Amino acid sequence: MSKVLLLQAFVAFSVMVVSNGFIWSSSKRPSRLLMSAGQNESEKAFFASLEESLRSLGSEYKMNRVVDDFNEGKFKAVPLFGRLRDVTTNPSTIDAMTLNSFPDLPLGPLLLLDDEAFVFKGQRAPHAAASPNLYAVQSPFTISKPELKLAQKSGEGSWIPTSGVSTVIGTFEQSEDGKQLTISLERVELTLRDDSDNVFKFDPRPFKAPLIGSHKVLLMTPEFTVVKGNLGSLFLFFPVNK
Repeated sequence: MSKVLLLQAFVAFSVMVVSNGFIWSSSKRPSRLLMSAGQNESEKAFFASLEESLRSLGSEYKMNRVVDDFNEGKFKAVPLFGRLRDVTTNPSTIDAMTLNSFPDLPLGPLLLLDDEAFVFKGQRAPHAAASPNLYAVQSPFTISKPELKLAQKSGEGSWIPTSGVSTVIGTFEQSEDGKQLTISLERVELTLRDDSDNVFKFDPRPFKAPLIGSHKVLLMTPEFTVVKGNLGSLFLFFPVNK
């Protein structure tokens, strides 16, 4: 297969992922426990081959580095393979979503809303904290068994949140050769709401120390970006409303 055909095939594959037509959406993904060892090995081999092809393509055509115009804005992030894909499954918990920043909040099991989860990067991101180096991960969720009661602002009565949004905020720095982004996560914001007009926004909670990770750029185009995380996860980033 030629490089051009490979790229065309990957774009078609990407469209399937983004349209939730493929299995990688966390809400549709089969349980890892239900997959046979043979299926796991086949999946691993497939993504290893895909990663190598994308790495080769990006290197040959010098598309394996950051282009500022392609790296800023609002993105849909899809973990294709690796540790993070396995942990971003339903149901989740508030500890997992906020990196243990709200241990005193008994919300119980949470269901992630994949279609409304986004990553915001850079100055042109439609986000209140937009800056040249912004990196923010927004994760909306619903509460499976709403039970927590919060006081009304008036001080009279209470209400029970049924959904919320967790946003982990930090910054990114580009390597000198532009082939890697170092990501520093610094704080988390949490908002809870119910089906009426009740909303409660917690004060941002900074982490005791920044959580550092990195994304190695395998391929960056106007239509999508493929990166490999420092923990081995393979990600697709698709621009939204560009």
